[in-house]
Amino acid sequence: MSGATLPEGIQGSTGLPRALSFTGTVDCLPCGGGRWRLRGRLRSGAADDAQDTVELLLTGVRLQPGVSCLPSRLHELCIRAGDGTPQTLQLAAREGCFDLEVDRAALHRDVGALFFRAVPGIPPARSTRLGWAVLLTLLRLPLVARLASRAGE
Repeated sequence: MSGATLPEGIQGSTGLPRALSFTGTVDCLPCGGGRWRLRGRLRSGAADDAQDTVELLLTGVRLQPGVSCLPSRLHELCIRAGDGTPQTLQLAAREGCFDLEVDRAALHRDVGALFFRAVPGIPPARSTRLGWAVLLTLLRLPLVARLASRAGE
């Protein structure tokens, strides 16, 4: 994953928007020690591609009074960054609105899909595919499966 670290929070000067809108479900995972990871797909208009998967990593998270934990899944999440120190983030989702104070935020984009589009896969030779098909077919036979399990002991 490529990353852009935001020592002062989400700011327009780093090339990242002051607001992020996600589509569908966003996984909200606590990592311990006041760290959280929000993973989901950005809404089109907030990213070059509607299927752009990102992770927003938050450290030093302090939740609003009366809220002990964020839900494990948030739907149709919109995050807005406030001004000031410490950095404040407002999370608005179908499950409710949550105000957070964070020490640091980092937005990471998943570049795996771009990589695999740029580097074509190498198809295996026909003999390799045939060999695997024969081996897997033989392993389905009870006698061969028993011999293979004994050889592994």
